[in-house]
Amino acid sequence: MRDIEEDALNASMNSIVEACVFLLESGYILLGKREDSGKRLPFDLQKQADEGYLSNFFGRGSFELKLTHQGRKRLEETEPTNAKAEPLGAGVPGPDPADARDVSQRSATRTSRSAPQGMRRQPVRATILNVLIASPSDVSAERDAVESAIQEWNGNHHERMGIMLQPVRWETHSYPASGDRPQAILNKQIVESGDILIGIFGYKLGTPTGKAQSGTIEEIEEFRKAGKYVALYFSKADVPRTADREQLKALEDYQHERQKDTLYGTFQNAEELRRLVTRHLPKIVAEVSRSIEDLTPRTASPQTPGTYVPRVAFSERKEDLNPKEIELLWNAAKAPPGEILHNFTLDGESLRVNRRQFLAGVDPRTGAEWIAAFRSLEKQGFIEPLSHGSDFFRVTGDGYQAADALEEFARWDARSVVLRAHYFRGPSDEITLSCTGVIAIPARYFDVHVGADGAVQRSLKEPRSLLLEGITSKPAVAWSPTEIEFLDRASKQVQTFRIEGMQFLQPRSLKLALAPETVGAGSQSADNGLHELVQADLLPATEEVTTAAESESESRADGFLVGSRNAWVRFLEQCWPIIGSQILSIAREPASTMDNVRRAFLPAQDHAHDSGLATHFYRERIQQATPADVVSTGTRFDQVAAELLQITADRDSAARSCNEAKDALGLAISPKVKKHVERVVQQRKENLTQLDAKLAQLQRTQKELEETLQHQQAYVCRSEMLDFLFAAKQPADPRHIANAVAALPHKTWRESVALCSPIPFDPYVQHEYQVFLVISAILNSHASDFDGGAVEAFHRALLQLPPGSPGQLFFWENWGDLKSAIEELGNSSPLEPFHLTRMFLKKAMRQKNPLEKVQAESERLRT
Repeated sequence: MRDIEEDALNASMNSIVEACVFLLESGYILLGKREDSGKRLPFDLQKQADEGYLSNFFGRGSFELKLTHQGRKRLEETEPTNAKAEPLGAGVPGPDPADARDVSQRSATRTSRSAPQGMRRQPVRATILNVLIASPSDVSAERDAVESAIQEWNGNHHERMGIMLQPVRWETHSYPASGDRPQAILNKQIVESGDILIGIFGYKLGTPTGKAQSGTIEEIEEFRKAGKYVALYFSKADVPRTADREQLKALEDYQHERQKDTLYGTFQNAEELRRLVTRHLPKIVAEVSRSIEDLTPRTASPQTPGTYVPRVAFSERKEDLNPKEIELLWNAAKAPPGEILHNFTLDGESLRVNRRQFLAGVDPRTGAEWIAAFRSLEKQGFIEPLSHGSDFFRVTGDGYQAADALEEFARWDARSVVLRAHYFRGPSDEITLSCTGVIAIPARYFDVHVGADGAVQRSLKEPRSLLLEGITSKPAVAWSPTEIEFLDRASKQVQTFRIEGMQFLQPRSLKLALAPETVGAGSQSADNGLHELVQADLLPATEEVTTAAESESESRADGFLVGSRNAWVRFLEQCWPIIGSQILSIAREPASTMDNVRRAFLPAQDHAHDSGLATHFYRERIQQATPADVVSTGTRFDQVAAELLQITADRDSAARSCNEAKDALGLAISPKVKKHVERVVQQRKENLTQLDAKLAQLQRTQKELEETLQHQQAYVCRSEMLDFLFAAKQPADPRHIANAVAALPHKTWRESVALCSPIPFDPYVQHEYQVFLVISAILNSHASDFDGGAVEAFHRALLQLPPGSPGQLFFWENWGDLKSAIEELGNSSPLEPFHLTRMFLKKAMRQKNPLEKVQAESERLRT
């Protein structure tokens, strides 16, 4: 715009008209003039070819230019400090033609009208993505269908996205050459320069190349190795009788192999394939364009392969929608016509969805964020214009599918909220914050994974959360809130939620993770043998080992959580005789502290297996924290570790560079050269010194973060265990405790229980816990009286154990050791199950000499 002002005195009427019309068509300005009455008249693009209209509009009086949001953005891209939104003065001439030609089509608006006669249309710049169509020779019609779909995408999207797809086929893009394998030559000519590969298979796999089963397979593997996008489609049409059975078998084997790591499409005929590719291309192009770091127009030179994230087929791997994108899409999907109106008027830019004007009364930054959200939804294929150049947009099929996952979204009209923190013993903390609104963000999940067996697995990435808008700064509180309460002015109802964690987001938002509700565990026998003990009244039903399972769970827990929970089950069942008594005493004693939790777990530190699992419970020093704090500190620790690796590599490189400079100094003869090399040596030494200092600082930071993280993890684990035992919502036994601690310290015990409850337990019960359960049951059944003494009572009870039941053979073979333990503890006095179990296991598991073995054999129980 400034270039225009500098040339204003020399500008002709034609250049003024050309510049104004170009900027108006590009969406950079609003153009109008005022009558004497003060009424504003917009420029009519339909009359721009009428010389009389142009002369009247531009030649008489003054006309006004007003920057749009897009025009402001264009200015900020060049010189941000000069971006202005005020109307500009009259008589502003046209832009420099070279500057106009530099305007990328990606920065232009979605409308593209033809230029009037006598005016030059500005050239359009676009990024070219090569789409390699790979297939054996039996699908020629399908290859044509894919190319047709690509050309259709270009016609519908290239002007809006600034991207052109170039279909690449060996028939049209290869040329004669020699000196290597034919397929290797093709790889150099058309494969290495490709950005996207669309692979098609009918009923043949292709001809072996000497390196792969076929040329198509080699091309696919080259793409996969480079981390480029691969989309595969397999025909499900009837196979002709003349088909090569060996080729068909090889194709079936390859398709089966790809099921392990690929989502692929299937088609019945060429037309169905064309429709599939047409539907998938917007998602594929959006994902590939995000993967390219520098999205610049391609020249005629061969492409240098970029750094891609490996992706295969067309699985849903979109970026998470931000809150404004969620709200726009949710409103558009809820609106009866499913439409969004986006247009420009002389009063400014307008964005209307579901009877709501999103740009009314908002500041420039918020308005720009809403427009960015709108553009992002369009780019991701969730909305599309009703027709070319239309101001109306409609929700696509993919958009409705994405909106289905946003049912948990909600907005409340709140002007203040109350945050509270409740404690076990003591008064609650409370703070009131002013805000402009509260919205609920749906839970986010990791990408859906489909296993070879077809099972769909989905893991929670981020729980449902609340976003407080209009929070200017992070609350200065030393405690973490556990509850939020606010009044919704629209419904006149008070809303209350349990929360876990608080995160301040720039520029004006506070994010609060919602705490999940505790999922109750079902009770069913985990072992047929233990069930028999219950039926024989040797184990009470309350002591029965339970499993928590939900038959209609919509997802499976991730493998890490399953492994953690199962490891905790093994560890706790094996250690229960030595730590169970202390843990149960904590639950019964309201005055227990986190240090009691540490002392309860300390005996397990000497356990032979998996003792490191409970490391956080052994640690003496702690630092108050929440699971969110642990995650934040862990993320920072990982970032510092990554920086440390990079700085170490840079430092090593600088050291080598410094040594090379010193060697060069010894070879320098000319004083002038020697002086130059000395300066280089000095510069490299200074650089090395700076890197050494930065490396030392990062090492100190890493050590401090590691200590902080360990102390925070210890606090969270012990405090959450204490809360679990005090809450008494779950039985305090190894399996329920394992559910509560499996996700610590990154989750609360309630979240951990909710995540682990749907996971079925292994039916096998650890040996130590089996022994404890049987001893406990016998003691409970004779709690008031031992008729004939404890030894006789145990003798009678053990003879009643069903053959093959858990622990039956162990008890019978080691009866002498059990009898000895009972007698040492007092045959007639009350016995404690934990103490008796520990003593019995110690005697039975120790190495016996030959005499003791003979005595044990003679004392074993027999029917």
